[in-house]
Amino acid sequence: LMVRYQRGDRNAFAALVGRHSACIFSLAFYLSGEEVTAQQVTRETFHYLASEAATFHLEAQFRTWLFSKVHSIIVKQNLGGRSESSADTEWPESYSRLDALQVESAPPSSRAYRSQLLLRRVTARLALLPLEMREAFLFKQIGQLSIVAIADAMCLDSDTVRQLIRSAFDRLQEGVT
Repeated sequence: LMVRYQRGDRNAFAALVGRHSACIFSLAFYLSGEEVTAQQVTRETFHYLASEAATFHLEAQFRTWLFSKVHSIIVKQNLGGRSESSADTEWPESYSRLDALQVESAPPSSRAYRSQLLLRRVTARLALLPLEMREAFLFKQIGQLSIVAIADAMCLDSDTVRQLIRSAFDRLQEGVT
């Protein structure tokens, strides 16, 4: 699709947006906790794709190339202008609303109720992870990138990415068990 877009096929761009926008939005939302920021990151990512399509080379993994831009946008925006240290401790009000799912809508003995509670706990725990750890974890879980692709996107070595993901998983498990 990207090669078709590079050759001028506008339908290919629409297909790329359709295929990747939900994943990029989800990543940006879980990294920022803010719907508006996630929308901005998604728009900016596709603006980048449109304006910098010529810099993509077929040898590269498209998702890695695209997610490296998501990473740079998130870093640039620094989660709405907060410092890195505050990003690790403060979380936007909108994320708290996401965390407060309507668990009471399902009977307490139901599977749906237990699933909503678990999602709520994981979401709350995810918000406490340091940004870099949260980002590596989400690139793996939501973006389904390989360790090498995450390392490329985040400009880290593979061992560091493995450690970040392992630590994130451990911290998330601690909070939900």
